[in-house]
Amino acid sequence: MKKIAILNLVFCFSSLVYAQMGSPKRNVLYTLGKNEILKYDEYYTYQTADKNGFSCIVRDTLEEKDIFIFNDKVIYTKSWIGKGILDLDLTKQDGYIFSFWENDNLYVNFRGKVEGPFEEVSKEFYFSNFKKPEKFNFFYQLGGKWYAYYEGKATVLEENSDQKNDEYSYCNGHVMSGENGKWFFSDLCGKSYRNKVGFDSLISKAISGDNVAYICKTDGKRYFCMNDFMSEPFDNSGRNFIELAGDKYIYSMVKNGKPYVNANGRQIEVVGDEGAYPSIFKTGLFYFEYSNKGKQYLNLNGKIYGPYDWIRSQVLSNGKFILEYPQEDKSYINVNGKVFGPYDGFSNYQILDNGKFYFVYSQGDLYYFNNNGVVSKGYKLINDITYKPDGTYKFTFSGIDGWVYENINGQIQKTQDRKFGFGKGYFEPSFEKYEIRSKANMNTMFLDIAYDYVVIDGRSYGKAPAIKAWYDEAKNSFVWNAWEGKELVLYEFPLQ
Repeated sequence: MKKIAILNLVFCFSSLVYAQMGSPKRNVLYTLGKNEILKYDEYYTYQTADKNGFSCIVRDTLEEKDIFIFNDKVIYTKSWIGKGILDLDLTKQDGYIFSFWENDNLYVNFRGKVEGPFEEVSKEFYFSNFKKPEKFNFFYQLGGKWYAYYEGKATVLEENSDQKNDEYSYCNGHVMSGENGKWFFSDLCGKSYRNKVGFDSLISKAISGDNVAYICKTDGKRYFCMNDFMSEPFDNSGRNFIELAGDKYIYSMVKNGKPYVNANGRQIEVVGDEGAYPSIFKTGLFYFEYSNKGKQYLNLNGKIYGPYDWIRSQVLSNGKFILEYPQEDKSYINVNGKVFGPYDGFSNYQILDNGKFYFVYSQGDLYYFNNNGVVSKGYKLINDITYKPDGTYKFTFSGIDGWVYENINGQIQKTQDRKFGFGKGYFEPSFEKYEIRSKANMNTMFLDIAYDYVVIDGRSYGKAPAIKAWYDEAKNSFVWNAWEGKELVLYEFPLQ
């Protein structure tokens, strides 16, 4: 009799525990309308959710329009809304930032305030020649310059070095008048200017500070003119590009049928195809890339690198440089004369005036961060790199477990994002499978997009795959969002 009583007690206790754990609380956050569907691409759903906050884009199939919804409010309606979402903070009432087109103009809706129009907008920082600001909401281009926008204020992106003259600008305007069959300036690039020798036609022009320069044609020949200086004649053919950096100049020309680059009076024959695009710094250092018989070359202050199938380079005013190139189906990188490789490829690199550098390379399925010759362990992905002149750094990477981590000077910190590149601030793709554990690993939640449910401690719950899930330590609960039919729901599963 005692054995039977004990068995009954164990059975009752087990049933009680299962009953306590078997009834997750279900809360409906949003219900799609009759003609609405959740917008999606082949591998991408336009949705994100976090606790009781959510955002999504739905498609009205009857009226053929997209609707952007943020925390149960319709924010924007358009015939088509693409991937213009720049940031989503579901904890804020108006925590959305998105770009949109209106009458062929590009704007940004910053938490309910419309900014713009802009020439280009970006959430990501991919400018190797600019310093990355510590705080920003997004970047935009206007008037040929890039700006960082943060909480209503815009600042011009600061360059990493003086590799581009801060006084340099393209010369767009001029005023000329004809005298005795020749042309004379009265205004060149916004400055009062009159040339001493008239010309037949204007080819190109440039400005830097108080210095103006142009290439003109007269009597069947072309000439380079800067301030009161006029060069020897050269051929009336080819393309002529000018760049000024203070009183330093460089331009391309053709002489006796051969292409040349003239850097401060130094003529350099370009052995190859015509059309080099030369650059020069205030220091007088110059460089240009050119091609010859299908191969690419870099001429850095007279020293030639190549031939390669293709090249990508970053050159600074003090001669520091990075040169990426392929060889025998592998990728190499030359940093100030030191070659690294072979690798499968590169995703990012930068060099600073003091010679500090980093580059991210891929080998197999992993990416590695090389900081001045010190290489990190391999990661699935590396992104969002911040690099400072003292060689300190920060970047995010995707761990083997699928969570996103931060590497701050070698110290690893786990973030709350699961989707690399699609964490806070983005719509999330719903794919992959992963596992979440409770405190002290007492309970386990398993998720798989192929399942129409989640699995908690060996039992299934819900009617659809989770689009986002987490462990709430304060409530000792597993929590997840899912679309069940036309309903976006939030489940809370208390653990005992």
